[in-house]
Amino acid sequence: MGFFSWLFGIDKYRSDWEAYNRGAYQEKIIEDHEKYMVKTMLLNEARSLSGKTAVCVMVVRYNTGLGSLAIHEVNKTGDGSKKGPYFVSRKKWKVTSVVHICLVVETKEDYGFPSSNPYQCGPGSHPIRRSLLQVIEFNTAQYRPMDLWDYAFRQKEKQS
Repeated sequence: MGFFSWLFGIDKYRSDWEAYNRGAYQEKIIEDHEKYMVKTMLLNEARSLSGKTAVCVMVVRYNTGLGSLAIHEVNKTGDGSKKGPYFVSRKKWKVTSVVHICLVVETKEDYGFPSSNPYQCGPGSHPIRRSLLQVIEFNTAQYRPMDLWDYAFRQKEKQS
C-alpha cells in the first residue's frame, strides 16, 4: 500500500480514535495566576542507576536528536523533594513507561525554576517550567490523549 493510500485511509480509524481520546486523562488547572498555574497532569517516572525515583518535568530536544532531561525527585511521602527540579544526564537516568498523576506548578512565558544542579546553571541553560508538588496517584492506568496520526500509526503497527 502506498503513502497516499495510507494517508487517505486514515479516516477509517477516526471513530475508534475519538472513543480512545474520550477515555484519556485531561489536565486540570487548579489555580491560575499571572506568572504560574497549579495543575494536575500525567508525568513519566525516571529511575537513576543508583535506584532514586523521580518524575520527568521537562525534556529539551535539540536539532542533533540529543536532549536534556529535567527531573524532580519524589520522596517517600510522594511529595516533590527539595532536590529539584534539575537537569540530569540521560546516561545516569532512564525514563520508564510508568506514569503518575501529579500536582505541579507550571510557570508561564519566560519564567521558570532554576536548576538545583550547579553544573547545569549557566548562560544558555533553559529554565525549568515545572516543579512537582505531589504525586496524586502512583502507577496510574490513565493515559494521554493522542492525535489521529499517532493513533492510526499505532493501529497500523499492531496489524503488521
